[in-house]
Amino acid sequence: MRSALLACTFLTLFTFTSTIDCYKGFRGPGRYKNTTTTCHGNNYCYIITAVPHGGRYYALFGCGNDDELKSVTKNHFCGGVVKTGKTDTNGTYEVSCCDKDFCNSSSGVFSLLNAFMALKLVFM
Repeated sequence: MRSALLACTFLTLFTFTSTIDCYKGFRGPGRYKNTTTTCHGNNYCYIITAVPHGGRYYALFGCGNDDELKSVTKNHFCGGVVKTGKTDTNGTYEVSCCDKDFCNSSSGVFSLLNAFMALKLVFM
């Protein structure tokens, strides 16, 4: 009886820790799609933000192992909590991976963007 209870507890714990709920969708000029999804096989959500030099804002967000993320980042996926960005001749880009349910929320998108742009203005 104890081993059955232990096995059920272990399976419940494993199931609980192997999924994360994320927002999935995109945002661009005049376009917005935002749904929720439960991610399996990867415990991270991602958000990619881009502001080309034309000034329009774009974001793509979803599960840390999505094909969309891999195609945009040349086969990279979220394997940890990271935040990285760059500015080049095309604009400013940022990729963030997080490990809490709905941590890639669209409201978080704007706060990330605002923080990044504020830092950019400070260091100009």
